[in-house]
Amino acid sequence: SQVVTREVFETIEWIRPDLLRIFAGNGETMATVEPSGPADFKFAQAAERYLNYVFFEDNDGYKFIDAFAFDGLAQKLGVGAVYWEPNEYHGPETLTGLNAVQVQQLQGDQSLQMEEPQATPRPEGQSEAYPDGMEYEVEVRRLSSYGCAKVINVPPEYFRVGTGVTDLDDCRYCARIVPTTKSELKKAFPEHADDIDDWSAGDMTLMDDERRHARFDDQEDFDEHPGDEDILLTEEYIRYDLNGDGLSEMVAVKRLGDLLLEVEEVDDHPFFDWTPIRVPHRLHGLSIYDIMKDVQRTKTVLMRAALDATYQAVAPRVAANVQNVNMSDLLSVKAGGVIRVRGEPRANMQPMAVPDLAPSALRMMEFVDQVGEARSGVTRNAQGLDPDSLNKTATGIKLMQNAASARKEMIARNMAAGLKKGMRKLLRLIAGNQDFQRQIAVAGEIFTVDPRSWNADMRVVVHP
Repeated sequence: SQVVTREVFETIEWIRPDLLRIFAGNGETMATVEPSGPADFKFAQAAERYLNYVFFEDNDGYKFIDAFAFDGLAQKLGVGAVYWEPNEYHGPETLTGLNAVQVQQLQGDQSLQMEEPQATPRPEGQSEAYPDGMEYEVEVRRLSSYGCAKVINVPPEYFRVGTGVTDLDDCRYCARIVPTTKSELKKAFPEHADDIDDWSAGDMTLMDDERRHARFDDQEDFDEHPGDEDILLTEEYIRYDLNGDGLSEMVAVKRLGDLLLEVEEVDDHPFFDWTPIRVPHRLHGLSIYDIMKDVQRTKTVLMRAALDATYQAVAPRVAANVQNVNMSDLLSVKAGGVIRVRGEPRANMQPMAVPDLAPSALRMMEFVDQVGEARSGVTRNAQGLDPDSLNKTATGIKLMQNAASARKEMIARNMAAGLKKGMRKLLRLIAGNQDFQRQIAVAGEIFTVDPRSWNADMRVVVHP
């Protein structure tokens, strides 16, 4: 038998819905914002309402929580990041024949991005419309969408962190790999367009990562961007003394190999993380795979042994006299098939007696199941699917359910701690970057929010 049991998959898929129900159950409220001082009381409720709106409405909060939970349960570390996506503008257009008043009006329009006006003297000289005697030409870009906060999942194989790190908030180095193309990078960094064209990826690839292979093993390789070269951008955050004052700052670096595209000082890195089973003094704890992999391997061996024993009991091996038995008939196993024999069949063929060991293997599998339930906290009784649980005492069932719930509650609390880090970063991002009022609809009501007056250090809580 080549069968493989699926204890790791089943355990993750029983824990995952519970985490989604806890953190994305109503799809509206996950985090609460508490004032850090008397001046924050009038802003805390609006900040809480808007923070959850941005997470669930501007971003697909449900999808993020699902992937964040799965990465942690399956691969030890779930990683998220928050970014501010700047305003998007339409293509440039040139306005001519403007007077000074019209230029001032354009400069006060927040929906426009405007270059420096170019003034030329009017042949006709001064007039009522042109009191200074000058005509102005200006290039503008009209706003297509306002900037907004983005929350993204970072696949574990794309994430990098320094050795010996125990807490991501205190790390000296962290980074992510961003698959992109040369065309996209030239749009983002036009001043480096020639260097990007000349740059060669060489051996830089993620396809050698076995986690990436496992994720896409059912898909054929194909060129997603024909005519454009796929490359890997490294986005790094490093503690470094950039200005030479003797104190290290957080520096954001974007590069292609040794080609630096951007270096700037930032307040903080955008990443936050969680691990299901924490291990003291380590960033990476234990995943469900770590605690269940030997259970799955053991049960796979027992399942194969039980199936092999059943196969031999149903279709036993036969000792045959090759001189009197047609071996082609004997080796062709067909229901009701004829086996040609010279003489008495019983004298020329004899089934080999094989003891049925399947019951022993099944009993051992039951013991292995109990070991797995004790480790993971996912029990058949807590699932409510075991008909035999009706024959057990109510007190015993309650004790088992409480024990299972305690393990899952611990995992949920660890995930809540990771989401709390992310929501705090999201609040700081909004308060520091959104420079305009916005109207949102929540529970059938319209609210106006203006994060410019908020305290970015208000307390954010995510309750499991």
